[in-house]
Amino acid sequence: MNKEIYLKIFNHFGWKKQRRKLQEEIDELKDEILLYEHGIGDIKEMIKEMADVRNVLNQFIYAYEILEKELNKEGTDKNIRTLQRIADNYYKER
Repeated sequence: MNKEIYLKIFNHFGWKKQRRKLQEEIDELKDEILLYEHGIGDIKEMIKEMADVRNVLNQFIYAYEILEKELNKEGTDKNIRTLQRIADNYYKER
């Protein structure tokens, strides 16, 4: 999907409604993950919810003009920090 489509949807509903929509979609994804982990969920439903979260999140990324390289850098930095914490036993007994 391209930037214009995400922005058209975001601008139609506005940031307040889409913020609530993002929260709703994240909650639905959390629920589907829990169902799947308990053996009563369906991977296809979880994928649908992941797509919903990604779509609304992409609307915010384009509306706020966040650059892919910024997201990638933050994600990489966080993964490096997490790996360091694992090596340092930061998460042990937490």
